[in-house]
Amino acid sequence: MRIRKCGMYPVASRQDAEPEKGGIHASFEMLYLFEGQFKLEWLGMTYSSAEPCLFLIPSYTPHTLNGLSQSFKYFYIEIDTDSDERIPSLPFIMNWNEIQGRSGGNMPEVQLVLSSVKLLSELVALNPELEDDTLHELAITDIKKIFLLINYILTPQRSRLEKGQASHQATINALMRYLESHYTDMSTLPTLSRIVHLSESHLIRVFKKHTGKTPFRYLDDLRLHAATSYLENTRLAIGEIADLTGFKSIHFFSRHFKRRFKVSPSVWRERHSQAIE
Repeated sequence: MRIRKCGMYPVASRQDAEPEKGGIHASFEMLYLFEGQFKLEWLGMTYSSAEPCLFLIPSYTPHTLNGLSQSFKYFYIEIDTDSDERIPSLPFIMNWNEIQGRSGGNMPEVQLVLSSVKLLSELVALNPELEDDTLHELAITDIKKIFLLINYILTPQRSRLEKGQASHQATINALMRYLESHYTDMSTLPTLSRIVHLSESHLIRVFKKHTGKTPFRYLDDLRLHAATSYLENTRLAIGEIADLTGFKSIHFFSRHFKRRFKVSPSVWRERHSQAIE
């Protein structure tokens, strides 16, 4: 795999340069649109999208790019792939471009890809010609990682489920780590389902099988244990603790806490608080 050409619009050294509007290339192209609104025409399909988004364009497939806003910016990189197996297949590419065209960039796993592409564009900006062998190798490594991520995201759910219980355990462990890092967020079942590529009902069954509780009971435990820690070790007001632990209101928090621990948050603090200077 080698990088054939890369560029960015607007060009820093040529403010009067016209944007390249597509065409047909002998190389595989990654087109990262990071500011403004765009319309891309490719293989008879039209995608209208706002930044940021990444489109994949296989070699010898005509495409046309037009800006829909007064100002827009994009980065592109053309790659000689040499039939590298990491290159997503055409069905995967069509699926990916469809996701980008309907503003699917809000999905957490897609955000991971877009973050990687942003880092790639910043790396290339250091030396647009990539004459330095080390920078070229780093860029190729980033490209391969991006392709692997896209292939992982688009791999049919059944293929991953067929890996059996070990795969399920790894999936649940990953989701538990996600919940532990995002316990203050207002997580929804559809969001968790997308993160682990399991249907909502299957996610609940598998999670309960491996942990003995539902994802939201696990999340609830995390929040309440965090709350008891704040109550025992700080002088924070009850309302502040409710906010810090992801509860919608102090009233909801207090009712929920008492239902679980049989005492109110203030009584818990009186019984368990540490000496605080």
